[in-house]
Amino acid sequence: MKNLIVMLVLLSLLFSCKKENSVDLLDHTEVRGRLLDASTGEPIEGGTVYLTQGVSWMVADSQVTGADGQYHFIYDHDAIPVADVWAEAPNYLSNRYIGTWSPKYPNGGATGRLGVRENGKVNIEDTRLPPVGYVKYCFIKDSGSSANFRVNLMPY
Repeated sequence: MKNLIVMLVLLSLLFSCKKENSVDLLDHTEVRGRLLDASTGEPIEGGTVYLTQGVSWMVADSQVTGADGQYHFIYDHDAIPVADVWAEAPNYLSNRYIGTWSPKYPNGGATGRLGVRENGKVNIEDTRLPPVGYVKYCFIKDSGSSANFRVNLMPY
C-alpha cells in the first residue's frame, strides 16, 4: 500500500509539472541583418529593406540602409505573427516577388524574400541582391554566310 501511495504521488507530480517552452523568449520579435551585393558581398548603401505582414504583404515598417548596409526591425509578434523581409536598391534587382534566385554568385548568392517565423527571438537575416547588369553583343554578318540565327535573352 505504501508503494502505491508513493507511486500515485510521483505520477501526480509528473503530470502536474509543466515544461516551459518560453525560455529566453522576448516579448517582441527582432530581425536584423545587412543588405549585401550578391556578387561582391559588399554592403549596399541607400537600399530600402521592408518588413511586411506575411500573407498580405502589407508593409509594416521599412528602413534605408547606411554605408554598413545594416537594418534592424523590432515588432510585436502578436500583432504580426508571420512577417517577411525583402529589399530594393538602385542598380539592383529587388527580391520582392522572389522565393529563390537561380544564378549562383561567388559570395553566397542572392537571397529571395525571407520569412521571419521566430516569435520572441532575434533573427539574423542577411539579404543579398543581384546587381542589374547588361550584356552587349556585336553581330557581324560574315559575307560568305547566308545562315540565320536567333538570340533569346531571358531574365533569371
